[in-house]
Amino acid sequence: MVTQTQEPIRRTVPVRVKVSPDVATRLDAIARPRGLTSATLAALAVGEYVERYERQNIPEAWGGGSV
Repeated sequence: MVTQTQEPIRRTVPVRVKVSPDVATRLDAIARPRGLTSATLAALAVGEYVERYERQNIPEAWGGGSV
């Protein structure tokens, strides 16, 4: 879950991610009913992943270790 703060979260650093046409279609199908663009939903998903990654002890074989 994304942490809520007093100030709005500003996404100002561009990151490009290429996905397959199938994933793009599925992402859009999730985003549209929520009133989001696919890019916004992807940004939220990446943010949630990073937050979860930082909280977990990921084995070094997966590229984990000290942050």
